[in-house]
Amino acid sequence: MEIKNTGRSAGVLMHITSLPGKYGIGDFGPEAYRFVKKLKQAGQKYWQLLPLNPIEKSKGYSPYSPLSVFAGNTWFINPEMLVSQRYISDFPSLDTVKSTRIANYSSSRMLLFRPTWAGQLRSHACGSPWRSLKI
Repeated sequence: MEIKNTGRSAGVLMHITSLPGKYGIGDFGPEAYRFVKKLKQAGQKYWQLLPLNPIEKSKGYSPYSPLSVFAGNTWFINPEMLVSQRYISDFPSLDTVKSTRIANYSSSRMLLFRPTWAGQLRSHACGSPWRSLKI
């Protein structure tokens, strides 16, 4: 039986936090790349993401109650990829964060982001354009 090309395609709807994450929630790190490869192997063309804006505890970590509609959530940046691409020099270990079936926002990298990355990223950004950041 010949399959007719109708111009249609399929994909999945899944938030990035649904991926396994070493730091309490999923991010655009190695697990995201693995997921995209699996989608391609399954013949899927699209990965629709839910809002990626900053969230806060007082709003129940809901992406539908954003602090800003123009900002991206820094929690979805994989710190190990920043280290490997030399955007930051190191990142504290989060060995205490247990991988669970539920997104663990209270123990995620948010607790470490500000003091660890801020200065390093700011000084790096002065020397090279942000568009070269490959996430």
